[in-house]
Amino acid sequence: MKALKKTLLAAVCLTGCMVATPASATVYLVNVSGNGLSANGSVTTDGTIGALTTSNITDWFFDLDDGFSTFSLNGPSNSTFLTSSGLSATASGLFFDFGGSGYALFQNPYISSGINFVCFTGSQLCGGGTNRVSVSVNNFGAGFTLGRGGLQQIGSATIGAVPEPATWALLLLGFMGIGGALRSAKRKQRVSVSYA
Repeated sequence: MKALKKTLLAAVCLTGCMVATPASATVYLVNVSGNGLSANGSVTTDGTIGALTTSNITDWFFDLDDGFSTFSLNGPSNSTFLTSSGLSATASGLFFDFGGSGYALFQNPYISSGINFVCFTGSQLCGGGTNRVSVSVNNFGAGFTLGRGGLQQIGSATIGAVPEPATWALLLLGFMGIGGALRSAKRKQRVSVSYA
């Protein structure tokens, strides 16, 4: 019975070490260009893998060049982000489905201002065109296609995210529980001596 209790306690502690923790932020480096236009920068997500919505994008930065002028979009502090669908993430990359019906628009000073934006779009009209990347500072309507359409990688994840403090705390708590269980088991061992 005591061995069963020790095994059960050790299993509970070990399970505590493996409990899922909230996803940490993932930063994707984005570098898209074509036809003399470019959008270089980064997109930060909340760590969600799969389809992304507006709430999953926590920060962004883009240096835009439309062939005539340049502009920097600096996340929520000076620009707006809006997406309908088509943007997705894996552990290693950020993707957009140019064959779908969605769009992902990063723009300053506000959506529909007609200036200072990068838009990844499928069949919906965005930046004066469809199924392309549109980049505009002062040259509205300029854009280029990326590859052959369909699902295309637009960004790469930066190397290795650092675990959150809660992850480390949970890991240490689990190891302390295992150590405590083993120490307690050693104290309870009794030696009995018998003489023949």
